[in-house]
Amino acid sequence: ACWLLLAAHLGLGLLGAAWLRRGEAALGQLLRAAAVAAFRPLLLALAALATSATPVRAAVRRVARRTPPARTHPLLVHSVVRRGPPLPAFA
Repeated sequence: ACWLLLAAHLGLGLLGAAWLRRGEAALGQLLRAAAVAAFRPLLLALAALATSATPVRAAVRRVARRTPPARTHPLLVHSVVRRGPPLPAFA
């Protein structure tokens, strides 16, 4: 019985390692594909209803900006900078 428990733990450990290696991303892809396949007819029906029910609007004129837009680096927009050693948990 002791060896069976050890074998079960080793098997589940290997299964977990395989899942963490590639299975989690594959499961996410599979779920996204299933969601797209399941909701595509609904989205097409809603799009057909929305286009037939909305009136045609006149084009809106855009006003020229007086100030140029701020230049930001798109890779650094959501970065967080934390310098120094981590603070102790009890402080």
